Amino acid sequence: MLDDKRADERSDIFSLGKMLYELYTGPLTSAVQDVSALVPSIALVIERCTQSDPDRRFQTASDLRAVWKNLHDQTSQRSELEELLRLRTTLVADQSPSTRDVRLFCKLIVKHLDDHDLLHDTVMQMSPYAASEIYSADPDLLKRIISEFVDSVCSQGWPFNYTDKIGGKCRDLYNALDDPVIRADLLYCVTEVGLYHNRFYVINIMQSLFQRFALLHNREEDPR
Repeated sequence: MLDDKRADERSDIFSLGKMLYELYTGPLTSAVQDVSALVPSIALVIERCTQSDPDRRFQTASDLRAVWKNLHDQTSQRSELEELLRLRTTLVADQSPSTRDVRLFCKLIVKHLDDHDLLHDTVMQMSPYAASEIYSADPDLLKRIISEFVDSVCSQGWPFNYTDKIGGKCRDLYNALDDPVIRADLLYCVTEVGLYHNRFYVINIMQSLFQRFALLHNREEDPR
């Protein structure tokens, strides 16, 4: 330190920046600091800490901590989303996903229940087997996912070819899941989509599901 009397909290921040640089790059072998190979968010913090002009550094440790926490939280959220999408692909492709993968998928998607696009894509990619596994792990969660999906689908218009895919998905999930709440939501969804778009393919799916519902209901009333 050239002038100990002028040292303040920003001097400690400079030292911390140099320590971070060493942690990410190894022991210093040169006075030249090169952050080009670092993750951009880490490089930003180190560069800000080690500015030669103290006024251009973080002015307090609290400022540094707030920025670091924000960057960490954003990185964590991106990592969790990437893991969620990976698990979604695994559940769709694997006919026997591990219990761990199913439970982790449930844990992560809970944090994204307000992301209607994500939930819509998830349901549209969900195989009947995957839906059954998720239901076994957390039935209330799957009810919420299906409910959000139905609300999203019924609140907007869709191209005709895509309505057929929605109808087919509702049919497949209806047949796979023996839950009255989920089935009611799926029946409502296929009815709204079919009638609103005047799409006979989807209306035929609706009719077949109602016929199945009536048949099962009659069997329950007459157990002979």
